[in-house]
Order: sequence, then C-alpha cells, then structure tokens
Amino acid sequence: MEERRFSAAWLELHQAGLAPVGASALEWEIMIPQDLLDILVCPACKKALVLNKNPPSLKCGECHRVYPIQDGIPVLLIDAATIETA
Repeated sequence: MEERRFSAAWLELHQAGLAPVGASALEWEIMIPQDLLDILVCPACKKALVLNKNPPSLKCGECHRVYPIQDGIPVLLIDAATIETA
C-alpha cells in the first residue's frame, strides 16, 4: 500500500474539522492565493513561476528550476531547487 504523507498543518486542521471542505491534502498543500502567485518570481533569473500540482512545486519557464512547496509554503531557495531538462 502506498504511504501518503500529510503536512502537520493539514492533519491538525483535518482533526479539528477545519480542513477546507472537499479539499484533499494535496490540494490543500498547494492552495497558494493567486495574488501571491502573481508576484512570485524565480530567485535565480527573476522570471515568472508556474504552479505544478504533482509534485507540489513552482517551476520557472526560463531557467527550468523547480522549487518545492513544503507544508503549503514555497521554498524559493536556489539551493533547494532542482533543474528539469526541457
């Protein structure tokens, strides 16, 4: 059976009955407001980032760096990014 990891924040909200209705843990993990997405840029090249849902991450279309999203928080550190080919 596949093991799924949920963020501590989501589990706490879920147990309290406060998790967003109909939102899975994955959907909740990547609930980043659009106004925030509109201003986030790649720390390396300063170009716009695109939200990826699986795995939760932000990808730069210019330099192809992929920044992880951990516990619903984008980790915009160049050292934390991976570089996708293509």
